[in-house]
Amino acid sequence: MIFKRILLVIECFMALWFAAPFVSGIINAGNITGLLICAVLMSVTLFSNKLKMIISNLQQSIFGKILVTLIFVIIIVIFIYVTIVTTCIVKAKMNKPKESMNIVVLGCKVNGDKPSKMLRMRLDAAEKYLSENEGALCVVSGGKGDDEGISEAEAMQNYLVEKGVDSNRIIIEDKSENTFQNIKYSCQKLEKSGAEKKFAIVTDGFHQYRAGLIAKGMGAETYSINAKIANPALIPTYYVREWLAVTREYLRKII
Repeated sequence: MIFKRILLVIECFMALWFAAPFVSGIINAGNITGLLICAVLMSVTLFSNKLKMIISNLQQSIFGKILVTLIFVIIIVIFIYVTIVTTCIVKAKMNKPKESMNIVVLGCKVNGDKPSKMLRMRLDAAEKYLSENEGALCVVSGGKGDDEGISEAEAMQNYLVEKGVDSNRIIIEDKSENTFQNIKYSCQKLEKSGAEKKFAIVTDGFHQYRAGLIAKGMGAETYSINAKIANPALIPTYYVREWLAVTREYLRKII
């Protein structure tokens, strides 16, 4: 009984953690999926006795045994899959450039004509790298959303120039609408400038694996320059969202 209560407290805490972004108007596949997972876990904990009874009854028939076995196998496979993907995400964060190279800064939301906090964190990381590697070029990548005053790329360029980066070192890519296009169009921009397909991606750490996966599919070799996390409280949401987005990339390659 005590163990069940402790488990429920942990599950409720996680549910609140995933629900917290709703207060700020942040609703995405990450926190919605996280809440659904928490709801399932809480239901299993609350009705564990009834669940045991149902499983026991099902195992009285061959069909029931097959069904129970299949469900458990699916749960184990999902757990192993998520563990592997999470390991890949963490490993990708650590793949930092060992030499000076060009960089691609992935876009993020712009408020009016100013970068959002998350985008500023990426740009600060880019500015730091550019100041330490004077020969590196920088592609700023991101189009204009319906609720944005200017394109993400233009806002990014303005911010970097204000920080002292020479505008001649900045290549604007302002047509992309998602991470896949960010990487695709940025690769094309670098190729047109005569640069090789070897660059560092500037984005949030949890985002590096998916971005690198996309770039690899386009024949590029990439490294990671990680931005500071704008809001650590959203980390669980970001990771769950990445599980789903990485899965989509895997399916894109297969299909």
